Amino acid sequence: MTPTTEDELKKAGSQSTPVVVVPISFVSEHSETLVELDIDYAKKAKTWGVPFYGRAPALGDNPSYIKCLENSVRRLVAEKITLEQCCSVG
Repeated sequence: MTPTTEDELKKAGSQSTPVVVVPISFVSEHSETLVELDIDYAKKAKTWGVPFYGRAPALGDNPSYIKCLENSVRRLVAEKITLEQCCSVG
């Protein structure tokens, strides 16, 4: 998938643009988040001249996120939608 994080960090560095990474595909902090985003990319960002590099926290156990999950499950149950129907691709 493009653009890559590295490409965007290099671009941000060349333009002296601060960067905040928002890991939208992660629901909790885990080794990939902590190592790749917090350590590896932070080092690269510094090397490439990014004036600020930070990461927004994952959703984890945020009450609004948990409520959204609850509402989604309740809707699926009420409508008798199976997991296969809900998650089918195609």
